[in-house]
Order: sequence, then C-alpha cells, then structure tokens
Amino acid sequence: MGFQESTLSNGLEVVTERLPNVRSVAIGFWVDYGSRDEIPEMSGSAHFIEHLLFKGTKARSAQEISEAFESLGAEFNAFTTKEQTGYHARLLDQHMPEAISLLSDMIEGSVMKSEDIEAERSVILEEIRGHEDAPDDHVHDLFLENLWSDHPLGRPVAGTYGTVGDVSREQLVELYKRVYRADRMVIAATGNLDHDDLVARLESAKLPVVETSADPRNIQEAGFQPHTKVIRRDSEQSHIVMGAPALKAHDPERFAFLILDCALGGGMSSRLFQEIREKNSMAYSVFSHYSMYSDAGYHAVYAGTNPARANEAVKRIKDELGKISTNGITAEELQRCREHMKGQMVLSFESTGHRMFRLGRAKITKGEMLTLDELIEKMDSVSLEQVNALAARIYSPEDLAITVLGPLDEGAIDE
Repeated sequence: MGFQESTLSNGLEVVTERLPNVRSVAIGFWVDYGSRDEIPEMSGSAHFIEHLLFKGTKARSAQEISEAFESLGAEFNAFTTKEQTGYHARLLDQHMPEAISLLSDMIEGSVMKSEDIEAERSVILEEIRGHEDAPDDHVHDLFLENLWSDHPLGRPVAGTYGTVGDVSREQLVELYKRVYRADRMVIAATGNLDHDDLVARLESAKLPVVETSADPRNIQEAGFQPHTKVIRRDSEQSHIVMGAPALKAHDPERFAFLILDCALGGGMSSRLFQEIREKNSMAYSVFSHYSMYSDAGYHAVYAGTNPARANEAVKRIKDELGKISTNGITAEELQRCREHMKGQMVLSFESTGHRMFRLGRAKITKGEMLTLDELIEKMDSVSLEQVNALAARIYSPEDLAITVLGPLDEGAIDE
C-alpha cells in the first residue's frame, strides 16, 4: 500500500498506488502540454493531436484500437486541458499488460495520415459548433477570454474555426514529435498492481526517450481589469458568469478555499442556491466553481436566468459576495462544508480512476501526493479565521469580470 515512484531508463517517470482489495487498475499517460502552451496561430493543436492518437498507429488501425480496448471491457478516453493532455484506461487488473501495450502504441506510434487529419478536422469543427450551440457551456469560454483577454489561459482548449481549419499536417507532426517525449510525460497507475511488474512492462514497451530538456512553460503574468461584457445572442435565458483571479495550484490556502467555495455555491444548502433559486426563483442552475493553474487561478459564479431578471441576478450575486467578503462564513457553515468536502473525498477515493487522476495530476505538476488520511487532516486543520481572511481577500464584489450571453444589449447590466 502507498505510493511508489521509479524512473525508466528512457527518463520517463512512473508513480503508482497499490490497492490490493480491488479488482481493477486505472492507468494514465500524462503529457505536460496543453492549450496554454500553444502559439496563437496553432490554438487547439494539443486537442487535435489528442484526437489523432486514436486514429491509428503503425501496428493498429483506429478500429483495431477501439476493438482491442472494448474486448478487454475497458473504459478508455483522453482529455486536453489548459496545461496537460492525457490518455487513460480503467479495466480488470488481469488486463493491465494489454492496456500498457495499447496506450504505449498510441503514444509512440501514431502515423497521422493526411486523410485521417482531414476527417478529424471536420469532427473537431463539429465539436466546436456543438459547444457554441450550448450557451450554458460556451459562456464559460467567453468568461475566461473576458477575464484573461490577452493571456494563453484565456484561449479555448479546442481552438477556433480559423486555427483548427488552417493547421497543417506538417505543423501537427512537428508538435507531436517535439512534445511527446519522456521529459514531458508521467505515467500514473492505481489499483491491484505490482509496481515492479508495471515498471518492467513499461521498460519493454516502445516509449519516447529523453533527447533534450523540455522547453519550459511560457509563464507570463495574467493581467486583470474588472469590467462587464454583454454578448448578444438569441436564447431563452441569459447566461451569467462572474468572477476574478484566485489561487494557483498547490497554494497552501487551497483547503480553506474548498470550504469557502462550498459555502458560497457548492451545493443545495449554499448561500447562492438558497438566495438565487430557493428564495427568489431567479434560476434553475446557479453554482460557484474555480480552477487552479501552475501560475494563476480564478473563482466564478454561474447563473442562467430570464433575461428580464439578469441585471437583478447580477446585483444579488454581488450582494452575496459582498456579505461573505465582509462578514465571512459562520462556524456552522465551516463545519457543514468541512464534512461535506471530506465525505466527497472519501466517496471519490473508492474509484481507482479518480485516484489515478489525483496521482497523475500531482506528479506532473510537482505537487504533493497526499493520501486520503492526509487530505482529511488538511481539511480538519482549516480554521474559521483562515477561511474568512481568504474571503475578504478574493471575494470583493467590486473586482469582478462579468460576462453575460443572451438576448441583451450592451449596457443592460449595471456597472
């Protein structure tokens, strides 16, 4: 039991957590490259490559890859975020060797045929269209663009019609060869596995080697200026996202932030849910959320409401932010949110997939790898004074980027 780490002969790092009382294994290949690392003209390229790695290798066609995973009864997928790309599978422990073979082949052996690129280009453009046809999803991309207008973190992960439409095979192949190397990769696995056996199998797999040091991430300050942006669109609701910069990844105050976010808008007993939905019937969906990156982070509130009540909703959300910023949360809210967060942690740790994601993210971002008991201890150590000091610092209702998507004109939301 516990975490074990090794470095393969090619320089690739491996981290595992053995769980002998389950019958599954979750394994993920993590690449430290995401949408923020792209040049603007190639926005969406990391996501494009993620799609292409399922389209065939020197050894297997796209259909053979899918059939092989499904014949193992595996759950398999991939993701691209602002800072990482990943490929993962969860399956019976006895099938781990096959999963290693399949994932290794995808990572190392992609051929990226011209016809596959053109076919997948059309698929991704449809993905972008579908996303933009869902205003409650699309508004979050517009908010980040509004929050960090000239920063790479403000760009959409999937790219734009122009960048996805224009990127060439040569550009994608060059990026794939430059990025998919051991010095940018981590392999994480959890479940009923033997660390030494996994390492031996990975040593035998064909994986990229370290040739030169990886290019460092382009870190630039994410500037912020409070303002309101209304984007007119015919729809039944106005979709509102409002927020501001907050904590970056691995900030020591992040556990206090989890409790604070829970109290503000993390559930049905939260302040926003009670005020906006239950008491005033202004929205069906209202919640708070956050993201933390290597050098920046944000907090935000979302609400979807009748356009005639959009300005009122913005005012009421500002009021709640003002109250929590000025007065903090109560001891009762602290205890309720602490227990809620601990309960969510315990339940999520019953999934080998979730544990693998936590492990892989911690390893590739050079953060702490904490056990469940250590996480609970961190939550228990948060004080009311810590939470309220943080609320006063980041929840100012005057310092907000506000984005509204709906049938409203500029000026419909009071500054």
